[in-house]
Amino acid sequence: KEHKHRTVGCTAPKTEGPDRPAKQPPAFGNLASETMRVGVIGAGVSGLVCAQHLIERSPDPVDVTVLEWGRGPGGRTARRRIRIPPSKDDMGGGTELSFDHAAPYFDARTLRFREGPLAQWRADGLAELW
Repeated sequence: KEHKHRTVGCTAPKTEGPDRPAKQPPAFGNLASETMRVGVIGAGVSGLVCAQHLIERSPDPVDVTVLEWGRGPGGRTARRRIRIPPSKDDMGGGTELSFDHAAPYFDARTLRFREGPLAQWRADGLAELW
């Protein structure tokens, strides 16, 4: 049975020669029996689309983790929420404001993007023509 191994991009040491064989890159198991694990950096539009494509279109099982430094997804299209504490005369609990603080829109330049992810986002009520 042929085994395929995942490898890390390694190069042979400069000191390799006839008396010192090149180091082999580390093997991480049999791809046929393991779920590939992928990390996507950034939960903006591009990162989320990338993660969605990896999950939906991979011929083999894939475990995708999206890493984001902010409080939530959206990247440059994210919405900011701030809490304004009550004044001394305010008997309520203060106020929460929500506003878009970055890019108010994005361009859908390709037909593939318009008919694929953007059409689904519109159907889900997550995006609208502006």
